[in-house]
Amino acid sequence: TAMLNPSLQLPFDDIDLQYALSQGHWYVSGYTMGFEDPLGKEKKPLFHDQPSSKTMFRIVVKSNLTIRLAEHLLETFRKARLFLLEHGEGYSKYPHKKVKLHRQNTAC
Repeated sequence: TAMLNPSLQLPFDDIDLQYALSQGHWYVSGYTMGFEDPLGKEKKPLFHDQPSSKTMFRIVVKSNLTIRLAEHLLETFRKARLFLLEHGEGYSKYPHKKVKLHRQNTAC
C-alpha cells in the first residue's frame, strides 16, 4: 500500500492515478482511508493520523511477474504521472469522478 506524497500538493489523487493506470491495462486499487460504520452509518477514518477523505493505492504483484511486465508497469506509472500533471485540476471533471462505485442497499 502506498499514497501520493501529500507535501507535493498534486492536483490529482490516488483514485485519479488508479484510473490513469487502467488506461495502460493495469489494475491498481485506489481507496479512501475511511469506512462507513455499520451501526451509526457515519464515515470514520481508518487511521488516527489521516482524514477519512485521504486516498491511497495498492498494487498486488503475483509471483510470475516478469522483468518486462515490471518495466511496463513503471513506464505506465511515468505516463500516467505526466498525463495527470498535464491535465491538472481539470482532470477532476472527468466522468470517473462522478461514478458511484457502490450501490445502495446491496449485500456487496
